[in-house]
Amino acid sequence: MSVASSRKILQVAARAFVCPGFASGGNPVTVFLPLGDSNTALSSLERSKLAKTCEWESVIAHRPNGDGTSLQKDNLPRFHFYMPSGEEVSFCAHAAIGACAILAEQDALNKGSDSIIRTFSFQTSDGSLRTATVSGNEAELVLDTVLEEKAIDDKITMDKIMFEVGLSNNEHVTDEKYPWHINSSIARPKTLVPISSIEKLHSATNPKDAGLFRTLCDSIDSTGIYLYSPCNPVDGESGANSDRHCFECRQFPRASGYPEDPATGIAAGALASSLLRRGVGNHGEIFEFYQGTIMGRRSKINIRFGVEGGEEKGSGDDPIRMYCSGMVEITSRSVIIN
Repeated sequence: MSVASSRKILQVAARAFVCPGFASGGNPVTVFLPLGDSNTALSSLERSKLAKTCEWESVIAHRPNGDGTSLQKDNLPRFHFYMPSGEEVSFCAHAAIGACAILAEQDALNKGSDSIIRTFSFQTSDGSLRTATVSGNEAELVLDTVLEEKAIDDKITMDKIMFEVGLSNNEHVTDEKYPWHINSSIARPKTLVPISSIEKLHSATNPKDAGLFRTLCDSIDSTGIYLYSPCNPVDGESGANSDRHCFECRQFPRASGYPEDPATGIAAGALASSLLRRGVGNHGEIFEFYQGTIMGRRSKINIRFGVEGGEEKGSGDDPIRMYCSGMVEITSRSVIIN
């Protein structure tokens, strides 16, 4: 009789996009890193089973042969991103930020070093290549993206969506420089809605009927509603006439296993790209997005656009080099048997 072999897996919990000075901030992520024979990847069923044990997104990281310093594809770490439902998605910025910081720290621990400074590449489950730099507790992703946008003409559905989150469609900003009623995407489409004040933004509620909210989002091809309002930086400095463009945000996902997301890197990236396209900000300037405040998980996402190598502002569907960064705080580490 054969006996099923068990496998040790390092399970590390962290919070990504932590806002400095705010306890319990950031978006939780769990990273699973198989130990021992790293040439044997977990099956999709095994990965999904692990993901379902988490309340928030998770990453199953497979390191076949190398540490990510080589650009040979067979040597690159592979990240599989999962929702709490066990559904695999192509990419998740906060989970990638967290996984990169955790792998960098693990490498430093293995080498007996206190210094965590790493630049390495990884690939996602669809074969896309990404690069990240980790310095201390800060990680930055390099994303060569294409911004895709589509206006939403269905006012009736938008009225219903806004009602679901306790707001009226009359509470949006009408300034043309702020994108509104637009599905904007650098990975998955998010519906951008500017709100007239931070007070109104914070008065929004979780969707009244999760099933109806999902159906409404599906009808406009959206994976979530991203509400935002201009604000001052958290350090109190004025954002006027500076190279910092700051926004308070909230994201209500279509269906993720939780009603509100404390930090959404791909939504912040889409909003920053859309603002840049409309003349808000320039390459090299910082876009700061604060999120999760009402949830008690205040987060901070930094977005900037490259100026190196003569890169210019993209127009239409031209690719844009984006840098998405944030602080990561590791909260627990354990070894489990799979």
